Amino acid sequence: LRSAFKLLHQMEESTTSPPNVVTYTNILTSIQRIPDLTEGEIDQISRDIHSTMETRGIKANRVTYHVLIKAALENTRLGGLTTAVRYIKEMQERGIEFTRDTWQSILYGMAQRGDWAMGNMMVDMMGRTGFENVSPGMTELINRIRTRSK
Repeated sequence: LRSAFKLLHQMEESTTSPPNVVTYTNILTSIQRIPDLTEGEIDQISRDIHSTMETRGIKANRVTYHVLIKAALENTRLGGLTTAVRYIKEMQERGIEFTRDTWQSILYGMAQRGDWAMGNMMVDMMGRTGFENVSPGMTELINRIRTRSK
C-alpha cells in the first residue's frame, strides 16, 4: 500500500503522466481487498482519494461506480456493504443513470453476499426508479432475492 501511494504521489506531481480516473479507481478497488486494513482505514483512505479526485477535477463515471460497487460488495466485511451503499447513493446524487448493468451488478453482489434483505431493498429501489429494462436472467435473480428475503 505504501508503494502504491508513493507512486501515486509521484504521478500527482508529474506533468507528463498525471493520475486519471482509472488510476484512482484501481487504488479504491485495491483497498477493498487488503485484509489487514480496518473498516475505518478503508473509509478514511477512500474519502481522502475522493477528495483528491474532486480537487483535481476528476469525476467518477458510471463505469467507475460499477467497478467500485462490485469491489465493495466482494469485501465480505460489513464495511464492504456500507461502502457499496455509499457509492450507490453517490451515483443517485450525481444524477448518473442506473443501467441494466448497474442494477445487475448491485443485485448480483447482494445475492453473492447472501444479503437478501438489502438485495430486496435494492429491488424496491429499482422499482421506484421506474427501471424496466430487465433481462430474463435479471428477472430470475430478482425472484431469487424476493424469495430468500422472506
